[in-house]
Amino acid sequence: MPTNTWVLYLGKWYFVDASGAKKTNSWVQTNKKWYYVDATGVMKTNSWIQTNGKWYFVDGNGVMKTSSWVQSSGKWYYLNADGSMATGWIKVSNKWYYLYKEGHMAANTMIGKYKIGKDGAWIQ
Repeated sequence: MPTNTWVLYLGKWYFVDASGAKKTNSWVQTNKKWYYVDATGVMKTNSWIQTNGKWYFVDGNGVMKTSSWVQSSGKWYYLNADGSMATGWIKVSNKWYYLYKEGHMAANTMIGKYKIGKDGAWIQ
């Protein structure tokens, strides 16, 4: 049996560690990318993952998104360099954005005395 590798079984991806055991409920790093396997060992895709009080997003290939915007359920979210969902004021490409405590981006509104445009950026 292969070890330290991904195994495709009945259309689902599993990670088998060095001991030959299936990894469960954990992050797996391969080829400098992070993936998450659930309680059954299946690699999660297109999903939000909550671990250690933080939210993360994995794309359709199961890769954790980092330093990027993600649209989910019609709302925009920003993922920090460590992959965790950002909240509060953030600066991206020299523009300021406000992300509610639930993580989604404010748009076309006021946050305190600051006007936020339809693209989510603070109008200075």
